[in-house]
Amino acid sequence: MFRRGLCGTDPAVLSVAHYELPAFLEDQLRVLKIVFFVQGNHEAYGTKVKAALATMLGFQRTMDEYREEGVEMGRFVFLNRTRFDITDSLTVLGCTLFSHISDKQRQSVSLFCSDFSEKLEWDIDAHNASHREDLTCPTMLEAANDPTKLEDSNQVRSAFVTDLSDQVCWTSSSVRLWAFGHTHYNCDFEEKGTGKRIVANQKGYKRSEVDTFDVAKL
Repeated sequence: MFRRGLCGTDPAVLSVAHYELPAFLEDQLRVLKIVFFVQGNHEAYGTKVKAALATMLGFQRTMDEYREEGVEMGRFVFLNRTRFDITDSLTVLGCTLFSHISDKQRQSVSLFCSDFSEKLEWDIDAHNASHREDLTCPTMLEAANDPTKLEDSNQVRSAFVTDLSDQVCWTSSSVRLWAFGHTHYNCDFEEKGTGKRIVANQKGYKRSEVDTFDVAKL
């Protein structure tokens, strides 16, 4: 599971810019055999999204070098529009998959969501452009899509939910499990008719942990 089973959650706001995140992940790799990591929306706070991605790619190279040198630690797999083949018939695909923010909600989302004040050179256009790129490769993912309808009293729903029900990433019979985060909503069920499993196990913030978080899934 992602982050020891914490799929798409924020146990703290772990920022690449201040090195808390790489340190946290290295601690996990010293006790786990493998860590799949999909970058969420908080990791680039205080820096640029591209810079945060470059930092994590560098971290992955360093962890690979440690393993090659004989250091006992798990394998780090950075899923950034990439794949990892567990077996010949089981593949994990991963990307951030930002939501698509509607034109109607551009102003309310930009004011409501910290992403647009905490990240450098990041605005609604950059967010939506990343969404379009992510659509080329999402199956196991974190940080964008909740398959249910949410209340939207603040007119910011499109920052958290995007309807992809007609996209190949959802309709393909090869997709057997869809994992998501970012929404602070947990679930574990199978889609009627396809048997596709939809899972989220998010712990949430320290100040407001999600009461449906399941420690047994760690």
